[in-house]
Amino acid sequence: MTMTLAADPKQTYKVVLDHDKDAFPPPAFVCRYLTLRQWRQTARLYDEFVAVRDKDPDNFADKLVELLGQIVVGSENVGAKELPIEETLTVYEAVELLQKAWAGQKPDFEDKKKLSLPSDTSGESPAPPAKD
Repeated sequence: MTMTLAADPKQTYKVVLDHDKDAFPPPAFVCRYLTLRQWRQTARLYDEFVAVRDKDPDNFADKLVELLGQIVVGSENVGAKELPIEETLTVYEAVELLQKAWAGQKPDFEDKKKLSLPSDTSGESPAPPAKD
């Protein structure tokens, strides 16, 4: 039985920051898919993040870390795994990660294939081809 992406905690996607794309293996942040309810909550938090962006740097940073905490669930090949994300990334990297993590909520072709339901037919033609 196939679960929806958001309902299956094993369904994740990886985000690689632009400046790390040529590294081997590339450092990546593991993100989870959000349910519609989680997405709404995150969207509200994003609105708060945007509202304080130019007015309150401390609150901006707190909202950014909180947003990333809603989506990012781990990392691979990041040198400082044990450090909190706010001690691992610059503000620009954190914003890039947020943008890419948000964009990654749309499943790619491989994710969609995982959700495909099996065919109800055996794949055989239901009738022989017509003779001329």
